[in-house]
Amino acid sequence: MIQKMIQMSFTDQFIGKGERVTFEILKHLTKLPERNLKQFPQIGIYKQVPLRWVVFEEDFNLLSDAHKKGSIDIFIITEGKSIAVRVQGPGHGTGLKGMGKVKHDKVQADLIKKNNHLVDLNPRECPQIFKERLTEKSENELIESFKTAKVEIPGF
Repeated sequence: MIQKMIQMSFTDQFIGKGERVTFEILKHLTKLPERNLKQFPQIGIYKQVPLRWVVFEEDFNLLSDAHKKGSIDIFIITEGKSIAVRVQGPGHGTGLKGMGKVKHDKVQADLIKKNNHLVDLNPRECPQIFKERLTEKSENELIESFKTAKVEIPGF
């Protein structure tokens, strides 16, 4: 079982529900090294990468202050490929609700997709991940989210 294979570290900077479990599953599946932001953009898997680092500067400069403060929950860099993973739980990120949040997320998604792959996880499709359960079910939810986004999990 995946829970026996992964030891979770509780000393890192996660913001929302599901992020820690998602990160641990992706580390396990990809076999990529965990990296800190000082090592960016080496091949590996990162947490909380500033949006400014993964979008074109001219696009970033056009964003509102709320967008500029954004970060990508989990970011994967491989040889020739980068993947942004947004763990989109309730109350995630901006503090916006309803249509304001939907518009904010769409603007961010469109910018990310210009030069990265994007996978969004949400509670409806990944209930075990958002319950912070590190199980085979949560691993399968993550794999299905990548399939839905038509993004290959590196090394899997």
